[in-house]
Amino acid sequence: MHDCYFMRHPEHCRSLGGLYMRKTLPTALHTCDAVFCVSAFTRDEALDLFDLDPNRVHVTRPGVDRELFRPVTDSGTLEDARRALNLPREFFLTVATLEPRKNLAGAIRGMAHLRSLLPTPPKLVCVGAHDSDMGNLRRLVRNLGLGMMCSSPAISGGRCCRRSTAWRLL
Repeated sequence: MHDCYFMRHPEHCRSLGGLYMRKTLPTALHTCDAVFCVSAFTRDEALDLFDLDPNRVHVTRPGVDRELFRPVTDSGTLEDARRALNLPREFFLTVATLEPRKNLAGAIRGMAHLRSLLPTPPKLVCVGAHDSDMGNLRRLVRNLGLGMMCSSPAISGGRCCRRSTAWRLL
């Protein structure tokens, strides 16, 4: 289980996805042998919200395949990737659904503040599927004078994703 956001804040969930989770997950959680949560916080939330047996709910942190995901050591390969993806030399990366609950507006405001502190701060690169909040994020970027470049579809996991977008604050 990744989170219980759909239960705590249903008003911020996509209508069908949140509704589906609220209707189906409680039954599924009570019929399975074990529940795996990505953090102690999520475990505590699940125990609180679904009245589960604590002995069946476990924290198992996400892992990474180190053969597939590893640092690029060849500078030529790295430069080719930066050029192909139009990435700046230094940047902060967020990979998340571009929706209000991910607080990208906070990251954007943070970048505006960082820009006031550093002569050339790193850029913010956001990659992820987007929802109706994209317009609000674009307005915030414009209002803060940060500028934005859009490119879609974005590269995600080495594949092009049709419902994805990538944008970078300039």
